[in-house]
Amino acid sequence: MNEDTHDNIVKAQALYRRLTGCATAQDFKKIFGEAIQQHTLDEFYLVVVRAEYSAALVLCDTASKQGGGDFSPAAWMLEFCGLKPGHLIGQSVQAIADISEKPLSAITGMLERFSFEIRDGVVSGHPEAVTARRGKPGKTGRHAV
Repeated sequence: MNEDTHDNIVKAQALYRRLTGCATAQDFKKIFGEAIQQHTLDEFYLVVVRAEYSAALVLCDTASKQGGGDFSPAAWMLEFCGLKPGHLIGQSVQAIADISEKPLSAITGMLERFSFEIRDGVVSGHPEAVTARRGKPGKTGRHAV
């Protein structure tokens, strides 16, 4: 791993820890907003966005274990984090594991429990994801939302 990648992972881990410490959706969004201001444009995706996605997945997993029988990961992520399942498409499962400091198998398990598809170590689809171009559920792609 080159130094830039290592530095970005360390920064993303620090932000991830702040985000996963949030008790409310307002706290999550406030910390995310502050992080946007604190990081350079070059760091935005590599640090801020990847930390946000990693935290959203792990917080959703925690909430699913505390929630009732009708838990909807997609609805929870949207309400608490402002994310849709399609946002995670294209993310490296290893990067999520590195940022969250969780075993790769744990991250893979979370993604599979929440109906994400994984191909070649990358989140590749979700039944509730839609493409920006077609807007049809079940279709996935790099620009899925």
